[in-house]
Amino acid sequence: MRRLLLAAAVCTLVAGCTAAPVQQNDALVLDGPSIPDPDPASLTPIPLKPIGFTGGAPLLWASEDELDRSLDAVAASGSSRLRLDMAWPLLEPQRGLQVWEPTDRVVDAALERGIEVLAILDYTPEWAAADPQLGLTSKPASAEEYGQYAGQVAQHFSGRVQHYEIWNEPNGKVFFAPWADPELYAAMLQQAYTQIKAVDPDAVVVGGAIGAVGDNENTMNGLTFLQRMYQAGAQGYFDVLSVHPYSYPGTLVGTESIPDGALRMIADMRREMLHNGDDQKQIWATEFGSPTDVGAGITEDRQGELMSSFIHEWSQLPYAGPMYVHEIRDRLADSQNPEDNFGVLRRDFTPKPAYEAVTSAIASGMLVDPDYLGMHAVAQSMSSLGEALTPVYPGHDRIGRPYVAQQFEGGMLFRSHDGYVMSPHQVSAAVLESGFLPSGPYVQGMQQLNADGGARVFYSERTGVHLVRGAILDAWTPEIGYPTSEEYQDGTARVSDFEFGSIRWESDSGAQVQSQ
Repeated sequence: MRRLLLAAAVCTLVAGCTAAPVQQNDALVLDGPSIPDPDPASLTPIPLKPIGFTGGAPLLWASEDELDRSLDAVAASGSSRLRLDMAWPLLEPQRGLQVWEPTDRVVDAALERGIEVLAILDYTPEWAAADPQLGLTSKPASAEEYGQYAGQVAQHFSGRVQHYEIWNEPNGKVFFAPWADPELYAAMLQQAYTQIKAVDPDAVVVGGAIGAVGDNENTMNGLTFLQRMYQAGAQGYFDVLSVHPYSYPGTLVGTESIPDGALRMIADMRREMLHNGDDQKQIWATEFGSPTDVGAGITEDRQGELMSSFIHEWSQLPYAGPMYVHEIRDRLADSQNPEDNFGVLRRDFTPKPAYEAVTSAIASGMLVDPDYLGMHAVAQSMSSLGEALTPVYPGHDRIGRPYVAQQFEGGMLFRSHDGYVMSPHQVSAAVLESGFLPSGPYVQGMQQLNADGGARVFYSERTGVHLVRGAILDAWTPEIGYPTSEEYQDGTARVSDFEFGSIRWESDSGAQVQSQ
């Protein structure tokens, strides 16, 4: 690694000083380790987040034997949480006709085993549907009527159920036909929250249940849905945000490079919450898991590996709350439909490796991943990083050198064979896009990268973020200021523009500085 001494700007760039020729000052060291390794004694394991199971609507019509065996499996795993549909069409099939027996049976059986219920208030009876022809997945015609139903459920289950989730995946037409409607959903949240709190002030209202998916013919981008929820007045009408961060056939951190993947979307949703003042609210993963689907390469053993990975990755998020495995048991035996094969128990109630992964995680109860614990210890000593937004995830730079990284409010933290280094939020996106790792600290708007031939990211409020590398970087001097463009082709030359000039490189003449 070459070592560079650079005469640097006196001007405080982050404050956005007025444009003026950069004056030389004492030499700054831009290469070399900037963050000491943590003391191994400080790498203390931290608790895993609570783990629950989704039972779904099938538990409502299960036989007594099936219900007992399902809930016994939940309890035997060490879990004490169950997510259960309290479907409006079942509870109020006709306006004013309330049918409580199916849900009472499951709730009481769960409580007997020390299992608390997260009630999903979902689906629409025909009489309350915006379009009865769409069936029970039609969105409600009235947010007010939905709120009344939510209040009735909270009244009936007061003292037995404390957590209520408002709908299921409303950002898709599969559960909110004919199409996602974040404005209506925000109104439903307002009505349900008000009615539930009126009868049970201690109840926890879980909003969102948003699928972490992008825009397609069936779904609205989850981040867009959340942003429009906030714009429509959802803030203040939920206690917890919930998401469904499915990532199969890979791991959660394996989606880092996918723009609409679960990892980036969760981080962006958290940023949106922070922007709206909801920093004290958790995000719950109220569904996660994968089907055993040999066609997609997910064997039972692979399902178990993905289960274990998600549990440990989710637990690295400081804002994360409980996670709910989807689901307890396969819906059919020998089905070719992946939707039937999410269970951690086979149809005959024998456990898959995924069930063992859950029970093992609950029994351990601790997160011991050394990459995460090292990052966590370093981050604790750097207040400028703020809250972690992602788990630790692996990567390789442009020439194949491995690293691990983690995103924070204030930037990125990297660890490679050279040690730990931080890129602040002003330049971290450009660093990632470059494919190279920082090789030293961020100093006065500059960060050196470990590219062969040299590369550096520059930032100021007046010029933005730009990458300069190779011979053009070697020819740069503070007198021509900070870059105002990326490198571009001009005839036979490669050119970068700066505040007070430009640098042109041609193969026959090398790099030439052209001052204004």
